[in-house]
Amino acid sequence: MLPTVNNRRESSLYGPILDLFGKTYHTFAEVPFGRRSVDLVFAHSDFNEITAVEVKISNWRQALRQAAINQLFADRSFVAIDDGSTASRVPQAVEASFRDLGVGLIIVGTDIRIAIEAEYSNSIVSRHRSAVLKVLASATKKKTIARGELENGETAESRRSAAFLPAGTH
Repeated sequence: MLPTVNNRRESSLYGPILDLFGKTYHTFAEVPFGRRSVDLVFAHSDFNEITAVEVKISNWRQALRQAAINQLFADRSFVAIDDGSTASRVPQAVEASFRDLGVGLIIVGTDIRIAIEAEYSNSIVSRHRSAVLKVLASATKKKTIARGELENGETAESRRSAAFLPAGTH
């Protein structure tokens, strides 16, 4: 089950993030990478551009660490946080942490905004990129998931295989 804070699931933030990226990018959820899973990965239809998003209700510091690691395979990496989170007010020190690492910050509330744009990674490691691309390719051959299932966190039980939602279907 996905982590919860005040009975809210991280997946409750997925809808606006899907609206932001999902129309032109394929969406993958719970993508295995190392000993953990990346919450959301968006891939251009030809898989030449990958964007990773770590979603947190709180604990932006943990998400920032995870997002920085995602730069080993992703062209761009973001943290998406709930509007009620401390980092959503983007104090100067928080902003500096994100900018120093090149990680973007997405604030999700009644609307969604990119508070800090992600820089393109110069840390991509080809074996990590290849491993993630292999997982994504495998996921596209499996049954696709419905947007509602994704938003309800129903993919969390299958941690070792990514859920797939094709571009333009949500």
